[in-house]
Amino acid sequence: MNPNKICFIYCVNDEIKFAESVKYLEQLYIPQGFEIEVLKIDDARSMASGYNYGMKQTDAKYKVYLHQDLLIINRNFIADVVGLFQSAPNLGIVGVTGCKTLPVNAIWWESLSTFGKIYESHTGKMELLAFQEVRSSYEKVSALDGQILITQYDVEWREDLFKGWHFYDVSQCMEFVKAGYEVGIPKQELPWCIHDCGAGINNGLSSYNRYREIFLKEYKTIMHPYTPVLPRKDENFRVVALIASHNDGDVIYHVIGDLIQQGVEVYLLDNASTDNTVEEASRWLGRGLLHIERFPEDAGYPYQSEKEYMWYHILHRKELLANTLDADWFIHHDSDEFRESPWPNIPLAAAIEMVDMAGYSAINFRLLNFRPTDNDFQPGNDVREALAYFEFGEYFNRIQIKAWKKTEHPVSFAENGGHRAEFPDRRIYPIDFLLRHYPIRSQEHGLKKIFHERKSRFNQAERNGRGWHFQYDHVQNEGHTFIHDKHSLILFDPILTRLAILDEMNFSQSVQIEIERAVQLLEAINEYEIGSLLRERYLKVR
Repeated sequence: MNPNKICFIYCVNDEIKFAESVKYLEQLYIPQGFEIEVLKIDDARSMASGYNYGMKQTDAKYKVYLHQDLLIINRNFIADVVGLFQSAPNLGIVGVTGCKTLPVNAIWWESLSTFGKIYESHTGKMELLAFQEVRSSYEKVSALDGQILITQYDVEWREDLFKGWHFYDVSQCMEFVKAGYEVGIPKQELPWCIHDCGAGINNGLSSYNRYREIFLKEYKTIMHPYTPVLPRKDENFRVVALIASHNDGDVIYHVIGDLIQQGVEVYLLDNASTDNTVEEASRWLGRGLLHIERFPEDAGYPYQSEKEYMWYHILHRKELLANTLDADWFIHHDSDEFRESPWPNIPLAAAIEMVDMAGYSAINFRLLNFRPTDNDFQPGNDVREALAYFEFGEYFNRIQIKAWKKTEHPVSFAENGGHRAEFPDRRIYPIDFLLRHYPIRSQEHGLKKIFHERKSRFNQAERNGRGWHFQYDHVQNEGHTFIHDKHSLILFDPILTRLAILDEMNFSQSVQIEIERAVQLLEAINEYEIGSLLRERYLKVR
């Protein structure tokens, strides 16, 4: 392989476009001691087969696979590419646009983690198509657009699968990942290329979707290389809580610990916390906390989420995780709440498994908002011990379908603000679980959270366009008091509060069946007193 040679490989069916592209190659600066080669592949059966043929015809170490209507305008292109590859020996393939995290439909430009820039004319007008800026020498991504792909190693193109003109590019990225190489987009001060594709007629949609399905079938298990692989320790029923946090270091240790103690594993997305959230959470790593993801940087989401509270982006990332991580059930969880089963002394994971065995695929939670009645809570202590009084959530917050079974269908909840996990054939368990919410823990905490960590960070587009982030509008100034009179609240009791929630239920046959099932489980674990209470109260008299 000649390390001082770069080859430009084209699949050509338009001589005029090809000739123009080559003219731009002739304007490139060629580093001293380097040579360039141009290979023109006529009548290729497919992009993948044409590129395989070209790859085998040259001894050049560096290869550029480009469309015939692609014009390279960065005259230092060769030196920039070779210099990047020489500085990053594990970087196998680069392009000028792509995404870090592929959506579940594998359409890269629908991702929220797109990078790069190029001039192009798919709208019929030549204009700059610019995504997120690359901050370092290159951004590691999972997928590249095939307008131009540059490699320093040879990996076979999958002409056995992609026998047309679609998905050969994203497939090749996956093949490089499988081979142990990185996929990247280089930093471009100015766009390196023009893609003079013109406004095409969308007459290849059926072919595109056919190859998209082939791609998903072939690469589903590896198409998210920057989402950690979290293998199960055993074949036991697995529930994973997806927690997003921002400056909840005063409670996060107990939030995570309670889930783990109830048999639930945790994946944490920390959204630019500036306190000790990550430090406190890290104490659970290896003990039920699967991973701490720094959001947005680890997933490549827009940098705007570092400075602003972009709720849609957080929910979108949770959707993607839920659709890719290996678990039986997921919980969309916040970092200031605790979740419990409706049955005393039956842990959350065991109760969810019971729901699953009963044939249901989603769970609604009854919201209990706990309020401070004094300023006794000390950061790091268990907030449940300091805040004992609550009020039920508002009527408009009664829908909290935030636990669901992983099925063959992608789950969706970003568009509705995270209140409802939606997917085909969803069956909601007829009895609500408990959601104990601790949004404000003291006067000092309320002032800090609302005026310094929320109102100043709320994304205005989400407020104005989606109607989100209005929950603290009633807090007008720092003279607001967050301390409540305990006599206006309800004292939490683990049994009486559950009975109050059950008393409100519409006692259908399905509810009675589930209470009977719970009684049997309670009696099986020697919780006879509670089992008898439920039986006497809800079964014998109905």
